[in-house]
Amino acid sequence: MLYYIENTVQYYMYEALLRLAQKYCLEFLLVLRTSLRQGSNVENILAELKPYLTYEDYDSSWPGTEITGFAEINHYKMNDETISILRKYSSGLKSWMLPVLPEDLCFMKDKDTAWMISTTHEGEFYFVDPSQEELEELKQIGIKVKSAGVD
Repeated sequence: MLYYIENTVQYYMYEALLRLAQKYCLEFLLVLRTSLRQGSNVENILAELKPYLTYEDYDSSWPGTEITGFAEINHYKMNDETISILRKYSSGLKSWMLPVLPEDLCFMKDKDTAWMISTTHEGEFYFVDPSQEELEELKQIGIKVKSAGVD
């Protein structure tokens, strides 16, 4: 079941979400579309995250998105250092968009299983099959979610 985020997740909620993601996820991914220009922050964050890169792929799809053509999809370890880097460059989910930052920050339980998906250009952020415990923890940090009613 999908649960869409109904409110803006930034500042303290964003930081709390990163910690919660660390609890449930082994990695996260960021996307670079070669068809969109990139700013200097993109190069800076990629350089800082490089030691934590676990997998790099070129594909036309990633969680929540399918495009014509290909994009670079980078998977990174989820740990204290990478969370610190994500916090350094962004104060919320909506800022993960080119040309300022890589796109579509997604938290992954493992290489193939998404926990939270973002399609930043569309302004959509949602959780995939969260447990009751996870839903309660999201509520406790102020994130409002609504069931999409789709399995």
